[in-house]
Amino acid sequence: MNWESKVYFLTLVRDNRYKLFSHLNNQLNDAAKEENWRMIFEQCVAYGCNGLRSVDFLRKTTWQNLRRRFEHKFEKSLSDPTVEFDQLDELIREALGRGNEKLLDRSIFEQFKLENLAEIQNHSPNSIFAPHLDLNASSSEESTQITTNDIHDKKDELLMSIESLTKQIQQHKEEVVDSCNEDLEVDTSPPTLRVAPIPTPNPAFSSLKRRRLSLMNGTSNVEKMELNQLEREKLIAQIKWLEADTELKLVQKRNAELETEMKQLQYLKLQKESLTEMGLM
Repeated sequence: MNWESKVYFLTLVRDNRYKLFSHLNNQLNDAAKEENWRMIFEQCVAYGCNGLRSVDFLRKTTWQNLRRRFEHKFEKSLSDPTVEFDQLDELIREALGRGNEKLLDRSIFEQFKLENLAEIQNHSPNSIFAPHLDLNASSSEESTQITTNDIHDKKDELLMSIESLTKQIQQHKEEVVDSCNEDLEVDTSPPTLRVAPIPTPNPAFSSLKRRRLSLMNGTSNVEKMELNQLEREKLIAQIKWLEADTELKLVQKRNAELETEMKQLQYLKLQKESLTEMGLM
C-alpha cells in the first residue's frame, strides 16, 4: 500500500474500531468481526487502494504489519524521547483505544495482545508472523527499509574509520622513516681530541688523559647508538600494532557484510514461504 491507501484504510479501522476489536466491545463474535473486516475491504477496493489481495491478507498481514510498526516505535520511545510518531501511528493509537488514552498508556497494547495472541500463534512456524521470530514485521516495506539502512550506515562508519586509520598509519610510517634517517646521520669521522695545554711537560700524564677522553667518547657513541636502536624498535612495534588493528577492523567489516547478506537471504526465504502459503507461487 502507498501512503494514501494506508491513511484511508487506518481511518476506516479507527472509525469502526468498536465493530472490529473485542477489547472495545465484548459483545462481538467472530462472525461479526469477519463481516466488518469484509466491509472495510470492500470500501478500500471502491476507494482504489493499492496492494489489496483478500480480506484475510488485509486483516492478518497489512493490519498486523502496521500495528507492529507502531508498537515497535512505541517501545523504542520509552527509552528514546526523540522518536517521532506520524499520521499512521496516531490513527493506529486511536484505533486500538477508545480515543482518549495517552500515547504512553501500555494498557492499549496489553489488551490488544491478549485478544490477538491466539490468532497470531496459529500461523505456520515458517510464517513471517511466527512468535519466535523477532523480525518486527520484516515483510513490510518500511521495516525492511529501516533495517537495511541501519546496516549500511554501520558499514559506512566502519569503512570511514578504516580509511582514517590507514591514513594515520601511512603518515606515522613516513614520520618514523624520517626520524630513523635523522638518527642514522652519525658522524663517522675519527674523533678529534682537544687536549688543553700542559704547563709542565709530562708525557705520562698526557697519555693517560688522552686514553680517558678516548674511552669516554667511545662510550658516549655506543650509548647513543643503543638508544637510537631502541627507539627504532619501539616505533616498529607501534607500526605493527596499528597494522594488526587495521586487519581487525577489516575482519569486522567483512563480518558486517556477511551479516547483511544473511539477513537479506533470510528475508527472501521468509517472503518466498509466505507467498507459497498464500498460493501465489
